Amino acid sequence: MQKRPYFCICLLMILSNWLYTQDLLLQTQYHGIEEGLSHRDVQSIYQDDRGLIWVGTKQGLNRFDGYQFKPYTKESHQLQSNKITHILGDKQGNLWLFDTESYFLKSVFSISVFDPVLEVAYSLEQYLPKGLPFAARDIIGFNQNQDRSFVFFTKKNEIFLYDKEFKKIDITLFNFHKLENIHWAPSGLIWLNMRILEADGTSSLQLLAINTEGKIVHDISHPEYHDLFIHKLDKEGNCHYLATKSLQYSKPYILGNDGQIKNDTSISNKPLLVQHLYQDQIINSSTFKREKGYCWIANKGLNIFSQHKKIDSQSHPALEQIKSATCIFFDRQGTVWIGTPFGLYQLQLGKNKFNRLLYKIKESNIPTRNICLDHNDHLWVIEEGTLNLWGIDLKQKINYTINTSETLQNNVIIKNSFNAIITSKDSSLYFVSGDDLIRIHPITLEAQYIPIRKHGQNWTLMWALHEDENNNIWFASENGDIGCWDGENVFWL
Repeated sequence: MQKRPYFCICLLMILSNWLYTQDLLLQTQYHGIEEGLSHRDVQSIYQDDRGLIWVGTKQGLNRFDGYQFKPYTKESHQLQSNKITHILGDKQGNLWLFDTESYFLKSVFSISVFDPVLEVAYSLEQYLPKGLPFAARDIIGFNQNQDRSFVFFTKKNEIFLYDKEFKKIDITLFNFHKLENIHWAPSGLIWLNMRILEADGTSSLQLLAINTEGKIVHDISHPEYHDLFIHKLDKEGNCHYLATKSLQYSKPYILGNDGQIKNDTSISNKPLLVQHLYQDQIINSSTFKREKGYCWIANKGLNIFSQHKKIDSQSHPALEQIKSATCIFFDRQGTVWIGTPFGLYQLQLGKNKFNRLLYKIKESNIPTRNICLDHNDHLWVIEEGTLNLWGIDLKQKINYTINTSETLQNNVIIKNSFNAIITSKDSSLYFVSGDDLIRIHPITLEAQYIPIRKHGQNWTLMWALHEDENNNIWFASENGDIGCWDGENVFWL
């Protein structure tokens, strides 16, 4: 016997109209001190090769296995510092834990190299006892390439690459060059975001790209902008960046591998995003990401942009709590992690396959008691606490009323409010109203009224209906009485 699918009542809470839809469904989960974090101020997030999530806070490292957090601190596991603003992983699976001036300023105070399997921490000097060309506190910039090799920039304007051993890049930079950030691109180029300090106290921005032999490949200046940050470097050698005018706006650019600067149309073709960039100054790459076909901005609040739509706290109220994000991280399972000074947020992102039905038909949303689907793909909806019965043609995407409380008997005589409705195997609709079990043809609305009141019983609500394999219709009252109609007679247990 082939069974028709039925919908569970919990789904009814999201029914609305056909004209309103959202691109994404976002499920959010908050993690704070009560959930096991060692500190609520989250500074960095990382996923290791085993799939475990590591969270750096201002009071220690935290490992999340999907169920609970385990903290690691200077006191319990000999970390160099409890403040962990950056986490990077090396080829051996170790975690490099950086304590820097801030998440955005990478002047290093200390580095712990942590073995997540043995749960042992070392200082940088202990981990690399030979051949360390600088102290941890000499570092003012660092990053990785896609192969997990490191690049370091020191106070002496020196650049070092590290992959089991150090290599110094010979390049001349002067004291008036101040490093803002450093990147190691998939193309092999090393990008320096520099600020040039002028004698009159002003400054300008410079983008330098060098190869691993120290040869300058690109040298671009942006004197008209206040800040600049790189948010994407591709294998073709293109550099995608935002240039910001102080307290005014940000503009997207691409510096191509041919040295030409042009507008970044992958951003500028998103009008709502462009409008947001002109209204809200974006100053760092930690809170601007391009992932999963969307642009993510999380400085004052989380905003997600597709080409023509914006997803924010107005369309998804759960995002209202995400304020002043410090970092955005995308794990390999598709989960989005947002670090804030007030805790960690875990977002599951998926395409919205739902449509709202019966939305804004009246002044308020329609509370729903029960639904069923007939063999013609019509959805039948009982409105809570009324005589209203709604029909929805899922193929034509239109809805219509069968009965309403205002017109009462316009199609089917319904004596009292009703709570259950089913579709039978012969395509009929069944529900109970008053003393009758009512059988309706879903197209002609022709009705058959079957008296079912139990002898000596006062009228009572029927909470459930069911058709068995012999086509008998069973009904159960709020008093616990169970009855059956076999097509000819009614009997009660």
